[in-house]
Amino acid sequence: MRTSTSVSSEPKRSPFPWEGRCPCGPGEGVRHCTVPVPVSQKGLCNWLGLANYLHKYSANYAEMARPLTNLLKNDAVWSWTSEAQQAFEAIKSSLQSAPILALPDEELPFSVVCDASDFAIGCALLQVDAEGRERVVAFQSRQLKAAEKSYPVYDKEFLAMKKALVKFRVHLLGQKPFVIYTDRASLRTATSSPHLSQRMTRWLSFFAEYNFTVEYKPGKQNVLAVALSRRPDYELAHLAYLESPLYELIREAYAGDDDLAGLVEALSAPNKVVELTARQR
Repeated sequence: MRTSTSVSSEPKRSPFPWEGRCPCGPGEGVRHCTVPVPVSQKGLCNWLGLANYLHKYSANYAEMARPLTNLLKNDAVWSWTSEAQQAFEAIKSSLQSAPILALPDEELPFSVVCDASDFAIGCALLQVDAEGRERVVAFQSRQLKAAEKSYPVYDKEFLAMKKALVKFRVHLLGQKPFVIYTDRASLRTATSSPHLSQRMTRWLSFFAEYNFTVEYKPGKQNVLAVALSRRPDYELAHLAYLESPLYELIREAYAGDDDLAGLVEALSAPNKVVELTARQR
């Protein structure tokens, strides 16, 4: 429902100082960036509370916040590492330089880009303005839960699509068609495949509410969604295996023990008859 209001010539404070564009309020972002480094889980929880509220203005927020959210787990030991400090500074910087978002125009078609990585999913709601420029209306991203990390690649990609449809539902639900862009060409026909997992079958009933088509956009062109779901500094660069002498020390201790040495000999040669003492039995 549209209503008309009178426009006063007196200047008023507005959350939208630029017509047709919606930036993150500078007051919230700047004030949030002056908070000192948290020294406890409670302090970090309070700081992340507002950061979570403002995160729709920050691309790739879920991955930036991962070292900090890990500190809020029930079994986490409080330790403010260099990784946590880097995440803290990255979020502050992101809030200070948040990109300007376009206000949604319900008369124009929407499009969605989404992507999934091994540890996060990301999506963005887009519109093309009157000048032909593709503008971002909203960002969304989050880390994958422990169970979701074991999903097959297709299921992770569909999870990113489901995330987008849920978060942008108010703009996408209805008769107007829209396009979802993905960097996996096979997803265009995956919904009609007879070999769907039970999870994907359940999601298809949810997708049926929306009028959309899936189109392929290579990763080099789908940079926004890729950036939301990936960060190079979180990729696994190498694996380090630590060698421990524990087992060798245990073997030596067993061999040097009068009671256990015979027991080890009996277990090592099951076909050999070894007399065991009452204690060894």
